[in-house]
Amino acid sequence: MNDQPTSREQQLVQDKRFELRLLWKGLGSLVFVVALAYVRQRWWV
Repeated sequence: MNDQPTSREQQLVQDKRFELRLLWKGLGSLVFVVALAYVRQRWWV
């Protein structure tokens, strides 16, 4: 019956992984927007 700490640890790891995925998504979208703006600027000029 010593299963609670491990399950809590697993949830913590899952939360961290979710946070990391969110961070990567945000970073990817940011890079995409910046690249898009850069390309548009290059094309318009």
